[in-house]
Amino acid sequence: MALEKIESKKFGLVSDFLKSKPVEKPALHRGGKQTDYFIVQISTKEAEEIVEELGTLEAQAVTLEGHSTPDALHYASLLDRWFNYVESL
Repeated sequence: MALEKIESKKFGLVSDFLKSKPVEKPALHRGGKQTDYFIVQISTKEAEEIVEELGTLEAQAVTLEGHSTPDALHYASLLDRWFNYVESL
């Protein structure tokens, strides 16, 4: 939804992955769809562009006084996940 909000060119790419079947969870796993994992295979360049866009969203969600907001925290969480993905490539 974050990428859709900014009309990112990467929205369709990520949306396609999220429409695919999630990775099977371990038998003792407790969690709903929010904890699903998907196999994502995109180029480093594309992943870095997503990181950049999410970083911009996070920065825009901080108040003028520099205080974090719920939206900024949400974008920071997404940014961390994508940054970890880039680092794993």
